[in-house]
Amino acid sequence: MVEITYGEELKRHKELFELAKNASSLFELFLSPSGTPAKAHWDANVNGKTARIHLRISDPSGEVLWSFSPEELRDPERTKRSLTQLWGDLLQLRSRKLLEELMAAEKSEA
Repeated sequence: MVEITYGEELKRHKELFELAKNASSLFELFLSPSGTPAKAHWDANVNGKTARIHLRISDPSGEVLWSFSPEELRDPERTKRSLTQLWGDLLQLRSRKLLEELMAAEKSEA
């Protein structure tokens, strides 16, 4: 289950907002099987003709960030690769936290 939110700056730019919503659909496809609760927040920085779309994904183990160009989000394959890498980064954080908890529990039992 993923809670997805969109920032006000992103919502002000229709094309960027649509790109983020389309990417969210891709993102939800590979998150659904994990059943892991997570939050995703999209926003944008627009400076003249330059725009970056930011995605922050968080769960109880931590958070990861990625900055997309509009061109990247227009290419579904590039978007999938970036989202997969970002999700992998969050899974690494989660694994590290679980390992630390196991090691701490083992020390306290010893």
